[in-house]
Amino acid sequence: MKIDALPGLAALDEGRWNTLLERSRLPSIFLTWQWQTEWSRAFAADRPQQILTATDDDGSLVGVLPLYEDGPARQRIIGGVDVSDYLDLIAVDGREEEVWAALLQHCATQTAVCVEKTPRAPRSNAPRGGSVASTIEASWRAMRPRSATERRSSSVMLSEIPCA
Repeated sequence: MKIDALPGLAALDEGRWNTLLERSRLPSIFLTWQWQTEWSRAFAADRPQQILTATDDDGSLVGVLPLYEDGPARQRIIGGVDVSDYLDLIAVDGREEEVWAALLQHCATQTAVCVEKTPRAPRSNAPRGGSVASTIEASWRAMRPRSATERRSSSVMLSEIPCA
């Protein structure tokens, strides 16, 4: 699996994005290219964006993680939990773990922080059975030891995940 870092939403066309979303476990309106683009224009127009894409060996798009810079060396998923629900990795249904593993492996080779530490993922904004809740925590914890704070927490901890 190949991971690429694109400079913004315009770098990935609407058709490929939404076709992938249709093949995902939860094709939420908040994850459409249109919603993500409009949210970015309204709330993050002056902030750098990074769209991480995952393609398999034949070049098929199997995952997208849309991020924007929310501070020095800190990125968040585009969409903002204040006006969007069900924000998550967009991946082909059944391939979420594989895509997260490839993204985390890619991020482990980078120097900046990809997603800031989140003390408690808002349950109203996280999809049931979503890949963030089930996969990223397990994958990242398998790659590095947990802190005492993380061991006591039942929430998704996305701390110190390095990413380009």
